Amino acid sequence: MALLEHVQQGNAELVAPEVVVAELGHVLRKLVVRKKLAADGAVRALDRFLALAIPLRPARDLAPEALRLAIANTATFYDALYIALAVREDLRVITADKRMRRAFAKLDRTILLADFRLP
Repeated sequence: MALLEHVQQGNAELVAPEVVVAELGHVLRKLVVRKKLAADGAVRALDRFLALAIPLRPARDLAPEALRLAIANTATFYDALYIALAVREDLRVITADKRMRRAFAKLDRTILLADFRLP
């Protein structure tokens, strides 16, 4: 993935709510259970992600705004955590989740990964 390569090379910076670690772990476990990824591959993927040293923001600090956003936009609280962080730090969320994109479209804080291009 080009974006992660740019992050590894220091050409792009990412920030995320701390819940991203739990969400990634959940996805990796699901892939292993569905036999789409070997357990050692899941561990390596998590290790590679953690090695990126992406600054993580406490969900506790984002929670009040995330709840308001989730309610106002009929979205999940998890997705709203990312949007709350994007609003607070004047950033955009890169996501592959089209449902998230639609839920928060009026805020113009999301971009689909498929549409993302580095400058």
